[in-house]
Amino acid sequence: MKKILFLAFLSIVAFQFVKAQDVFTSDVQMLPEKGRTFLSEHFPAVKVSHLKKENEIKDMLDKKKYEVTLTDGTKIEFDKEGDWMEIESHGKEVPVSVLPDKIRTYLSTHMSGRPVTQVEKSVRDIKSS
Repeated sequence: MKKILFLAFLSIVAFQFVKAQDVFTSDVQMLPEKGRTFLSEHFPAVKVSHLKKENEIKDMLDKKKYEVTLTDGTKIEFDKEGDWMEIESHGKEVPVSVLPDKIRTYLSTHMSGRPVTQVEKSVRDIKSS
């Protein structure tokens, strides 16, 4: 029983150590070129508030590698290559330029006038208010 408790304690400590390795910065240059290009094309008027770069160990468990928060509160998740994975705009409209043509066409036909506030690329989940 003591061994099990000791292993559980070590697991918790190890998890906290791994979690503590994330890097927070406002230096956009830490983001891969693809991500920087994406930001300048689709969010040219908004500056980066901060960027969270996840550590390598956590990356093995999850595809997400970078999380960028813009000064307007928008959060964008990028994978390790710099491709966007999710955009949350917290009530503001996500630029339709990030959406594939088929989705833009569908939205303009079936949901005209309703802004897209969240997009998740992996499952093509789009939330509208």
